[in-house]
Amino acid sequence: MLSIGVPLSLLLALRGVSHLRKPPRSNRLGSLLIEDHASGPIAGSLKRNNAWASPRKQSPGRLTMLASLVKSLSGMTAAYRHAAPATAFDVQRVLKLLSYYVFWHAVMRSDLPSVAALVRTNSPRRLALGAAAAELGIPVLVWIVERQSNRPPAPYPVDAQLCWSSKQSDFAASLGIVAARMPVPMKPLRTIDETSLRTGKVGMLLNARADKKRLLDFLEGLDRNHAIRNIQVRPHPGSGMVQSDLPSVAVLRDWRQPLPDYLDSIYTALSMTSSSMTDALMHGVPVIYRRGLDDIDDELTGLLAKGIIPELRGDDDPILRLKEHYQGQGFDIASFSEEYTADPGEESQLLMRYLPRRQMADR
Repeated sequence: MLSIGVPLSLLLALRGVSHLRKPPRSNRLGSLLIEDHASGPIAGSLKRNNAWASPRKQSPGRLTMLASLVKSLSGMTAAYRHAAPATAFDVQRVLKLLSYYVFWHAVMRSDLPSVAALVRTNSPRRLALGAAAAELGIPVLVWIVERQSNRPPAPYPVDAQLCWSSKQSDFAASLGIVAARMPVPMKPLRTIDETSLRTGKVGMLLNARADKKRLLDFLEGLDRNHAIRNIQVRPHPGSGMVQSDLPSVAVLRDWRQPLPDYLDSIYTALSMTSSSMTDALMHGVPVIYRRGLDDIDDELTGLLAKGIIPELRGDDDPILRLKEHYQGQGFDIASFSEEYTADPGEESQLLMRYLPRRQMADR
């Protein structure tokens, strides 16, 4: 996979290209963000704080991106060589990053925003927005997607960051980033009732690396060995999974459905390693982890290592394993809850520094 440092390399390589010279610092207007299925954390923060940011829903058209590349052909060529893509996938990703980088320059030069707001992902659109904004001297405000882990420092300067956990905010602060935690609503964990577990809807949370053949065998085994037949599969966004990839006992849910709505519809959840396990626990849904449905050897969120969630091994009955774990004397969810308990004032104070209030939207 192409190094995450490529956007920073492109930023450095593109400096001095005449087409991308910095605009004057006057006439800064509002803010700019990318709005799509991954921007849920931003939407939640804006709603809680009556704040406002101007969304950019559309991607640049192919002709627009091609025109931008042609205008800066010499600079693009130098940046491409600097990135040194080694595979066809890398070539495609570099070209996307370059195209979006030039596109965001054009967008922000025409209407210079006061802040660029983005969710921290590896998508070329967001990486290019962060790099272009930093190059233009526009503050970058980032929301973290992962509920548990800390990513390496972003490949562009970040001014402020909204985090989920205390560990994430402490890590950001150690990098010199202004950080605050988002207030997370925690629902009480549902009572483990065997009848409801066996007759209710059982969720199946997938990550981007799910192996369809292994998943099919696992779901058929749940039906054959334990008569678990009402399985609601939530695929990872963009996985391309279709209903025919699943056995008849499983229903493929729409990944665009808001995660809280999906969690409301299930009683418990089986899961691969995924940050959605954290969301499920926050929502009061008991979770059990299944290893071996992808090529990831370890449970990466840390929930299993901390003893917060159980693991389903072999042909064990998941219902009995859930009861054994969540009703056992050693189970304590307090440490998990404390890590995500935040004063709402943290988020409000940070947003007040960067975003206008909603009543300012009608200008």
